[in-house]
Amino acid sequence: MPKSFPEVQPGGSLILAWQVKDKNVLVVGGGEVAAGRILNCLNADANVTVVCPAAGLNKEVAHRVAEKQVTHINRVFEPSDLDNAVMVLVAIDDPDASTVIWKLCKERKIPANIADVPPECDFYFGSVHRDGPLQIMVSTNGRGPRLAATIRRFIASKLPNNAGNAIDVIGELRAKLRRVAPKVEDGPKRMRWMSKVSDTYKWEEMCQMTNEDLENLLLFYPANKAPSMDIIKSLRDVRDVEALDVFEGSTTCKESSLWRMMADQDVTTSDTFSSESPIVDDVIPPFFNTTFSTHRVSPLFIGAQPLDQNRLDLLAHRLRDTLVGDVIRGIQIGLESLETPAGQVGPLRYVKFRWFSPSDVLGDRDVLDDAPDRAKGEASDNSDKGLWVEIRHENAAYVALLLPGYTTLNPASSVRPSDWAMRPGRAATDNVVDETRFLNLPLLLLRMPQALKHVIGDWLSTTFDCRVSKLSLGTKTIVNIWEGWIETMGLTTKGPDFVVTLAFNAPLRDSGGDLDSDSDSDAEQTLEPGLRSMSVAMAPHDLRRFLRTGERLRPENSGTPALWEKDARERRRLAGGNMDDGWAWRSATSTGDQPFTAALGRYLQHHLGLNMFHPSVRVVQISCAGFVLAQSRLKVLRRGDLTDDLSRAAWMFATQLGGRIRGDELPSVIPTPVP
Repeated sequence: MPKSFPEVQPGGSLILAWQVKDKNVLVVGGGEVAAGRILNCLNADANVTVVCPAAGLNKEVAHRVAEKQVTHINRVFEPSDLDNAVMVLVAIDDPDASTVIWKLCKERKIPANIADVPPECDFYFGSVHRDGPLQIMVSTNGRGPRLAATIRRFIASKLPNNAGNAIDVIGELRAKLRRVAPKVEDGPKRMRWMSKVSDTYKWEEMCQMTNEDLENLLLFYPANKAPSMDIIKSLRDVRDVEALDVFEGSTTCKESSLWRMMADQDVTTSDTFSSESPIVDDVIPPFFNTTFSTHRVSPLFIGAQPLDQNRLDLLAHRLRDTLVGDVIRGIQIGLESLETPAGQVGPLRYVKFRWFSPSDVLGDRDVLDDAPDRAKGEASDNSDKGLWVEIRHENAAYVALLLPGYTTLNPASSVRPSDWAMRPGRAATDNVVDETRFLNLPLLLLRMPQALKHVIGDWLSTTFDCRVSKLSLGTKTIVNIWEGWIETMGLTTKGPDFVVTLAFNAPLRDSGGDLDSDSDSDAEQTLEPGLRSMSVAMAPHDLRRFLRTGERLRPENSGTPALWEKDARERRRLAGGNMDDGWAWRSATSTGDQPFTAALGRYLQHHLGLNMFHPSVRVVQISCAGFVLAQSRLKVLRRGDLTDDLSRAAWMFATQLGGRIRGDELPSVIPTPVP
């Protein structure tokens, strides 16, 4: 019989990656060898106890003790020290005492390693190369430790730089893939695709992959394909992955090059947006890791009949008829070829309307008991359900979420609509509105191409006699969300840079114009815009320094106040049309409410001479490791399971958006008296 199987090579050791995280490891001794053993155990997240007289500790072990990285027992070994230990490492110069400890470990069946005495070792320490999650051990089975170190250095010299980063990337991709395809029967397909990914990219390419690259790479999983690194890099420059669905109905030159590359490599949009694509989960609607545009909706008139599932199914059928008649046919008639990105969304499969509980998406509201005030929003009508609209094509899926208006505002203090306001379902002579005929879901989040957004907005307006408009998030909302994120999630020292983008309402002075005019006309809008925006990037490890500085800041005495500080009309003129801008809201709060923003403003003023709190300066976007938030777009990132902190942060997002909607309500012409 031919030798088709590996030969057995007796005399070796069973090399394992022993998991000792949070387990008790006993180290007897405090010299140089013990220091190495201690470091190995700490690197494996073990709970280390060192038994050794203080006089016998070398500098490194004494440092570990002083920093409370280990528990120190200041005496010689006693048999009771073995209680609760799962591993014993002995590194002392007394052979007889070492043998006694080894025999005690044998009696208790505790694995032990006695330094420099191979016969009394249940396991050996090898020479280890460590680069992040990458660990390579070379063992000579106790015969030549120094030779093992030489071989280990040779192997390490042949590895690419930052090889550990590539393993981090693969590990993160595996975790994301398990969330996309969690079923047991998906296992073989997951393994085949991960093998293909590992074989496709070089180590150096894996090291360069960002979290965005991994999200884009997952889009190719349903087709079991791994595109080239050129395609992955090109996707970074696309305005959004939604551009693959013809976002805003057009593609840029860069995107056209992307499609050509995909065609050359036999990769199509059908590969990225197949019917198996995890754009929308079948159980609960998406929220995390999804880019949404923000919109507001006035109360929906539903009439006397309840909006039960039967009625929702009927509405879904009507919307499907509208889409098939007005959108799909219209798009395809205007295409030169169905091979363009617009044509490849495929035929419309179904439209579904479903109720869902925001708690299923954002997390249980019980976590808000100890949350900051910014996150403790309540729905204005005590509603606890949202409406999920799912539009599924053959190769793409689109989502609309209608959410309750959570806010921390006191309902009694909110602006009430005037009795002269026109609302459906109200008799001309009747002064009471039947609120049961209305459904209040004021926050609308959309993930779909721009052309489809217009169709959905018009359909909602016509069907429910409501008004749908863009929700523009101003400086107050963006800043409060960032400060709320710090309160709920804290600050991380890892990940991408924190970037805040400032925009300016500062037109250039023309030769004959005078910008000091207090006219309310639109003439000033014709002037050249001047400086449009500026982005300020900050390394993650500097964020906590700014926060600590902001928490200690005291208000500055600016001397003579500027005109806009005393004149609300001048402040509005400088700020522009968005009532959420202009920083007027900041005068009603203390710097303690926005410590990070206060520190950033002080820094820019001191080093650049830029008054960030001038009415003509506004914050239009913040991006960090946890989210991206712009004037009309948001994306909240989730890595792994939904933690309590992330749940609080998600509720904080919903609350601040709801507060933005409530804060935008216009005052009544004739105020309604409160009974």
